[in-house]
Amino acid sequence: MDIITLERFARRSDIDALETTAREHELTNVFNASLAVFGGSTFIAFRAESFPGERPFRAYVAEYVDGREAALLDMTSEDAGHGVKTADPKLVELGDALYVTYNTGNVHVGENDIYLQRVAPAPGPAQRCVLAARRPVEKNWGFFTSPDGSVGVLYSLAPAKVLELAAGTLGEDEELVFTPRIEEAELPHRFPRLHIGSQPVIVGGTTALVAANQQRPIPGLPRKVYFGRLAEFDLRTGRLDRLSRRGLLHSWRAALPQRKRHNPGLLSATYFAGLARTHSGFVLSYGVNDLAFGIAHVPEHVVWR
Repeated sequence: MDIITLERFARRSDIDALETTAREHELTNVFNASLAVFGGSTFIAFRAESFPGERPFRAYVAEYVDGREAALLDMTSEDAGHGVKTADPKLVELGDALYVTYNTGNVHVGENDIYLQRVAPAPGPAQRCVLAARRPVEKNWGFFTSPDGSVGVLYSLAPAKVLELAAGTLGEDEELVFTPRIEEAELPHRFPRLHIGSQPVIVGGTTALVAANQQRPIPGLPRKVYFGRLAEFDLRTGRLDRLSRRGLLHSWRAALPQRKRHNPGLLSATYFAGLARTHSGFVLSYGVNDLAFGIAHVPEHVVWR
């Protein structure tokens, strides 16, 4: 498989802005960036430590206007009063508002939770997302709004599973209850170990793009490598129509086995958390080995070639 190394497409203006935020607020170990543009501002959700060695990691959302920080939301402190942990924050535009979705981390007993919370134009309440038949530990749901304005979820890529909102109102102080609309739709191929990375970006009608994370096990070792693929998905039929032949990797150096690892099961990872479309390509935002972050602007023809 051909590989695109994203380091050479680095979007320095956004990287510099987030690095400045980290420095001014004394944040360390900034990783898993998720970038979105909304209402004339650039927003970046990310994970970090408020002091070296802090566990669990905190979740933040920063807003930038003309490259300068306008606001920084510490989601972990904001939601701590509700007893909610915040892991893997990712930004998604739904209707006329920008939201952040996150999960409450791994659990040893019972189930963790998925949440949606409005970020802009004004912060909103944290809304727990409910699905009756689900995995004990959930990591990423891909939220989207359909052309008719209804809210749906891309629950998994392969096999396909799409959910629809059955109860609750987006942006209100209440739970959102989802039910399956498409479950294990027939696919031309099965793409094993492929799962949701970024939130879906609607590119026309019911066609969505996702920066997906693909996992490859290492033969003979209890560790995995993560890299990205761009996936095109039909939300109406539940069909994965196109998968980039080119894998997405921060750099060959970052793909080497890491001496320092927060996750003992990880060999290396370029972990995708954000996708935005421009007139000439895609802005990909991601984490590097749970230790750093990357933001890259890649021409569309380069990704699909």
